[in-house]
Amino acid sequence: MASKPTKATLNGIADRWGGGGAIKESIQKDGFLGVPSVFLSGLGAIGEYGLSPAETLLVLQLMSHKWDARAPFPSYKRLAYRMGVSEPYARKLARSLEEKGLLKRIERVGSTNRFSLEPLFAILEEKAQASNEARLLKDEPNF
Repeated sequence: MASKPTKATLNGIADRWGGGGAIKESIQKDGFLGVPSVFLSGLGAIGEYGLSPAETLLVLQLMSHKWDARAPFPSYKRLAYRMGVSEPYARKLARSLEEKGLLKRIERVGSTNRFSLEPLFAILEEKAQASNEARLLKDEPNF
């Protein structure tokens, strides 16, 4: 289980988003989403076809429902509402991510689907490893 962020961490995040009192209160009450730069810096190069802006937003919404190692399970209705799109369009985005090999939808009878982002995480891990190795090579002295 993830530990709770410190007050200093929450204040730092709020400061980065304008620092208003209402923002700080919202972050403390509703939480925040940490996004690795490796995800944001190469959206066009993730998977074979990259991610569209709408697919990126769906991934971020799914991550906002992911509290631990388990796959999140928000309803399509909730995802659509939070994204400002129709429920069929939210389903289409999930299907597109699945077809690109970045998401696995796990059907559950009588309940909402689980959305496994493990395929995306594996690609991000490879990208991060390649980036780290390139950084190390760049920092090595020439002999």
